[in-house]
Amino acid sequence: TSDPVANPTTLDAQGLGRVFYIAGDVSATIEGLHITGGDANAASSGWESGGGVYISGATTTISRCVVSSNTASSGAGVAMRETDATIISSTFSHNHALLGGAGGLAIGENSVVTLTANAIAHNIAQTEGGGLWASDSAVELVSNAFVSNTASLCGGLWLSGNGAFVMDGNTIRSNNADDGGGACLWSGSAMMENNVFLSNSASGPGGGLLIGGGSITLTNNVIAANSTGDQGSGLWIG
Repeated sequence: TSDPVANPTTLDAQGLGRVFYIAGDVSATIEGLHITGGDANAASSGWESGGGVYISGATTTISRCVVSSNTASSGAGVAMRETDATIISSTFSHNHALLGGAGGLAIGENSVVTLTANAIAHNIAQTEGGGLWASDSAVELVSNAFVSNTASLCGGLWLSGNGAFVMDGNTIRSNNADDGGGACLWSGSAMMENNVFLSNSASGPGGGLLIGGGSITLTNNVIAANSTGDQGSGLWIG
């Protein structure tokens, strides 16, 4: 029986390229690994994503992994497109999107993704979505913790495009951005229930939660102790 805590296995790309590249009509399971040192830009001279894990068109499960200290132009930790994915009990930390969005994870292009009981912490994006960037996809977030992520827009989460988003029982805490410190919905539809938005900060509007467009249902959430240098320390709707 594998024991990743007592017997850790580390895959370190040492800055020479991505750690994982998964593409095509395949099914893959990544379990119990420490994925680090990936640099997507080293794989090409162009704009690249997915420093730790890049997934295109595949069905993928990521379980009990640590994805840390990876870099890319965008989607530094994990980037996926046209993907069915389940991500469980994993940690995404200290990943850095050098030019674009999604320090921790990027989800796009008609993906269907469920994230349950993960920690997304201390990731950085130059533009939007320090912890998570999701667009044009169906994304369900259950019992995750988004902590101390940083971006220009939407420190914890950026949700946009023609997407359908469900958030239940998540903690969004101590994230920071110019606008939308904790989380942002720019377009698409979202249902947010039983979440806690705590101690997030923004220099512009929306310290805890920023609603810039789309449609949203908020039920039984806690929005507390957030701060802003502008309007809407807790919630800003524009």
